Amino acid sequence: MVKILFLEDNPIDIELLKYHLRKADIEFKETIAESKEEFLAGLDEDPDLILADYNLPQFTAIEALEIIKEREREIPLIIVTGTISEVVAVECMKKGASDYLLKDRLTRLGLAVNHVLQEAKLKEEKQKAEQELKESEALYRALVEMLPVAVLLYLDSKIVYVNPEGVKQLAALSEDDLIGRPPHDFVHESDIEELEERVEKLINYEAVGSTEMLIDRLDGETIVVDVVSTQLELASGMHTVT
Repeated sequence: MVKILFLEDNPIDIELLKYHLRKADIEFKETIAESKEEFLAGLDEDPDLILADYNLPQFTAIEALEIIKEREREIPLIIVTGTISEVVAVECMKKGASDYLLKDRLTRLGLAVNHVLQEAKLKEEKQKAEQELKESEALYRALVEMLPVAVLLYLDSKIVYVNPEGVKQLAALSEDDLIGRPPHDFVHESDIEELEERVEKLINYEAVGSTEMLIDRLDGETIVVDVVSTQLELASGMHTVT
């Protein structure tokens, strides 16, 4: 059931719109607004779609679009009017209208409504997926930052992320001391050859086991650490995690 807010003051035109909606097998629940006040009240009912005449006596579709934008609502609006110039139509689309129809050409109303509702659904699903991804990334980042082991992320042989334990183990004051630097800056010269062999294997998608390596900290101390590395594909490219 589609909740439709009709912004229209002509009863005959409303009945005509409803006729074409039913003809297109669109089941709907209606709310009718003939003024700005009634339009604002209609928005509180969370409509799925707005069918708006371009110009009511004291309120316009442009004003309706501006209110929707101000309230940060994602409600598709189709302008249905008796006459409209191409310039005005373009202005309406720029303001956020999803489509526009002439009242003497309502045969495609059903197609327009279904298309707009489908686009709105896809947009909502995309926003939901993006929000879930952000929450997932935030969760994993929080877990990584709590780990009692150092975790470093490399892209193009440069550090792009290091967790707090990594900052501590490398004796850095902050991650800013490490971001952008290559692993060669910290691996002891006696283990550079092994490091390069591991990097070559990772580039060729070959598995590398854990190994002990000498690491030169920023305070000049050399420590022995167990190193485990793998490749991780992210949106920004193929990363190495150590």
